[in-house]
Amino acid sequence: MSFRTLSSLLPSPQNSEVSESSAFSRQSKENIKDTIILDKLRPENLPVASISDFVPLRQRDISLEAPFPSTSQINQTYVKTKAFLDSLLTKKSSLQLSSIANKDIVKREAISSVKSGTQRSVKVIEHKKDPLQPVTHRKRKVVVPSEEIQAPILHKSDDPSIKPTKEELDKWRIPSAISNWKNPNGFAISLDNRVAIESIKTDCPDNDKKDNFLLLSEALDEAEREARQRINIKQEAYKELEKEETLKKEQRLRHLAERARQDRENRRQYENEDHYVREMERNQRRRAERELERSNKMSTAEKLRRLAYQQGRDVSDKVVLNAAKATETPDLQYDSRLFKKAASSVASSSNQIFDHPLFNNSQIDNIYRPTTGSNLENEDIVDRLSNKKGRTGPVEFSAADDGKNAEQNEEDNEHAREYGLQVRKKPHTS
Repeated sequence: MSFRTLSSLLPSPQNSEVSESSAFSRQSKENIKDTIILDKLRPENLPVASISDFVPLRQRDISLEAPFPSTSQINQTYVKTKAFLDSLLTKKSSLQLSSIANKDIVKREAISSVKSGTQRSVKVIEHKKDPLQPVTHRKRKVVVPSEEIQAPILHKSDDPSIKPTKEELDKWRIPSAISNWKNPNGFAISLDNRVAIESIKTDCPDNDKKDNFLLLSEALDEAEREARQRINIKQEAYKELEKEETLKKEQRLRHLAERARQDRENRRQYENEDHYVREMERNQRRRAERELERSNKMSTAEKLRRLAYQQGRDVSDKVVLNAAKATETPDLQYDSRLFKKAASSVASSSNQIFDHPLFNNSQIDNIYRPTTGSNLENEDIVDRLSNKKGRTGPVEFSAADDGKNAEQNEEDNEHAREYGLQVRKKPHTS
């Protein structure tokens, strides 16, 4: 029974040299495999294989043993490998040593040439560098010059027989641009160049160009002016439309606000009509109660003064205090009618003894004659009747007016009160 090694079963290396015998054997094996795997004569075109082909070799034959190399073969391969590696190391080390020796020699020669007769050995050691440290030298970007497009040469330049004449050279010569107004670099320009430039300018026919340029500029100005006028007209029309729209919006909003105000007023009148009547009756009752309380507190004299003031009459204190008795006359020992008759009968006589009656109803005159303190009393009465109170302390500031009258404030206060199980109602706000 012939045994084959496991390496023989592996495919050959990718970069190994192929001999003719191995190539022939490989081709024969491939042909055999092709015939085994695919039989072109079979119509089914199915691979031909058996179950035993998938069983490992060790399971097929238990007594199979792998052929290991002997100790002599191992030693032989070890010696060959070591010799090859040693040769590589010696080559590399010899190159490094030769470069170091050359450097030492150069240094020694340079040092020995400085002072004749003395030599000293110098050990050169490279400075250790951090591999992560960035480079210190500056890297400049190399700019690639742009490739200039060369002008095409349309004639044979190597032919010496073809030479341009002076007229042709003068025709093709283009003078440099020299300005009569600017010379920033301060170049000294010869008069010949200036005269040549002026002659070139004068030779150019500018008359036709000027006329055309004038026509073009006038046409452009006219077109620009017309365009600006059209734009201004459009802007004015747009502004007018905007104004009309804003006025219409304002009128519509004003009309809506007026309608809402009227609806609110009507609603308030309809809702608060009964409440307004009740509130007026309540205010009248309160005023009557206050008047009754004030009249109860007043004395009889004050009541009489008040009554006389309301009727537009002035009554003295005697009448108020019931001290004036105009009907009572004192007991007289003479008849007063005599004096009256005499006064009336002899009013125009020069022989009249008395110019006025002796007793001229003095009591009746005193009743209606005002006293010195009557004005002050009258002012007190007016103040009491008009409920005017003077300020006796500092000024008391009140809250700012919120646009509601007194009746509306009382109505809000009445709504704010709670009676029994009533639910508090919010006051109507417009």
